[in-house]
Amino acid sequence: GHQSQVNGALLLPDGHRALSWSRDNSLRVWDLESGQQEQALAGHQGSAFGALLLPDGRRALSWSADNTLRVWNLESGQQEQVLAGHQGPAFGALLLPDGHQALTWSMDNTLRVWDLENGQQEQMLAGHQDHVSGALLLPNGHRALSWSADNTLRVWDLGSGQQEQVLEGHRYWVNGALLLPDGRQALSWSLDNTLRVWDLTNYICLSTYYADAEIVCCLFAPELGRVLLGDTAGRVHILSLIEPS
Repeated sequence: GHQSQVNGALLLPDGHRALSWSRDNSLRVWDLESGQQEQALAGHQGSAFGALLLPDGRRALSWSADNTLRVWNLESGQQEQVLAGHQGPAFGALLLPDGHQALTWSMDNTLRVWDLENGQQEQMLAGHQDHVSGALLLPNGHRALSWSADNTLRVWDLGSGQQEQVLEGHRYWVNGALLLPDGRQALSWSLDNTLRVWDLTNYICLSTYYADAEIVCCLFAPELGRVLLGDTAGRVHILSLIEPS
């Protein structure tokens, strides 16, 4: 049914349907038993890059190369809200703990907080000097950590929209970050071939691992106490986090 590259998909709560999104600017709801399309969600004017489900399981938020995010009713296929304000392609979003707000990030170097019920922008988080590649919530749910092609990570107060800290050390585009289980430390990885461990209380870099190729993905396996990295040379690095003696 899609007329161009499919960029991703997610399973709907009933387990029998899926939502997909595509470079053909549309999202589609599919019956997985029959393979039939149930709804085509049309409205984006550029490639649909991603989507997430809202807490009621009947709506989704999508983001696109057309600089907007949109809220969809998955039963009717109708667009309920257009979140317009970003001045460049929207690269991603996450829900805030109340389920009624979202944090989004974009090629326009900003993050923004939105009210999903009325589509209004509540905060603009400005400070990055290049496009924002991603973000995650810190444990209290009131702050976020973002990372960017400007080589930095930044900590934000979501209520005020103010930048609290800049984490500097990477020498090239930061590809991603994750929180460690204690919530007080984060890992970040970069096209500068390094993985860094950050103290989010004192905002300092505690340790750096140097690879000999760009690091493009990472995960923490708590049951093993190991960090796994993937690099552009096709290798997986398996690391242990060891407290200094």
